[in-house]
Amino acid sequence: MLTPAMFLQEIETSDVTDIDCLDHQEINKRIRHVQTIREQLRKRFRIEYPGQLREQTQHHRKLRPLTVGEVVVVENSLKNRTLWSLARVIQLIPGKDGHVRVAFESKLRLGNWSDLCKDFTI
Repeated sequence: MLTPAMFLQEIETSDVTDIDCLDHQEINKRIRHVQTIREQLRKRFRIEYPGQLREQTQHHRKLRPLTVGEVVVVENSLKNRTLWSLARVIQLIPGKDGHVRVAFESKLRLGNWSDLCKDFTI
């Protein structure tokens, strides 16, 4: 499995080469090759790794359906996660497939109606 540490640390080799036998062009060629491989691995990691994480969490997490009266966390992309507000679900709106995708909620601290919110589980 690929990890971020693989791209940050240099791979150490145990062989020692004679400096007199090294060719300047060969060294530059080898350095370019290593840089190319590293960049390819970084690109591959950025594409594949987040998808693997998302896939693993979807398979392992079993969500129970949202119910009226339940307290939920309201996601706000403009605030830090620790500052997200709590709200109580007062109405559920099911989608065409019968799964609840949207809920009306009232904020617990402010006591007023807010916009539609999506279910966000921690």
